[in-house]
Parts: sequence; C-alpha cells; structure tokens
Amino acid sequence: MVKKKLLGKKRIYGGIAAMALITMIFFMQAHAEEIPPVTTDEFGQPHYTPIGGPTYISDVTPIWLNATDDASGVN
Repeated sequence: MVKKKLLGKKRIYGGIAAMALITMIFFMQAHAEEIPPVTTDEFGQPHYTPIGGPTYISDVTPIWLNATDDASGVN
C-alpha cells in the first residue's frame, strides 16, 4: 500500500509540474506578441495617388499587404 500512495503523490506532483510548465509557456508566448507587426500596403496597376491624397484603385488592381515583425522574424 505504501507504494501506491507514493505513486499517487508522484503523479499529482508530476501533473502540477506539467501544468506549471504549460502555464509558463503560454505566459511567455502571450507576452512575446504584445507588439503587433508593421503592415504596409502596395498597389499594382492601375492605381492613382494624387499628391497628399488617398490612393484610388480599380476592381482589377492587385493589392499586397506586407507584414514585418522583428520579434518573431516575420518578413
């Protein structure tokens, strides 16, 4: 009976350690993404941008969204 009690305690402590590790990993990941990536837009042809004005595009103009995130290495 002593062995069963010790085995049970090991399982409990192992479960607590595993949960603590999972919590720590989640906490680290949550804080690594506090700064959003920098997103820029790029337009193909046809498009028109007057000086100091908005960009006008048509329904056939290709659009690219480019993201850069120095923390995660996304380019």
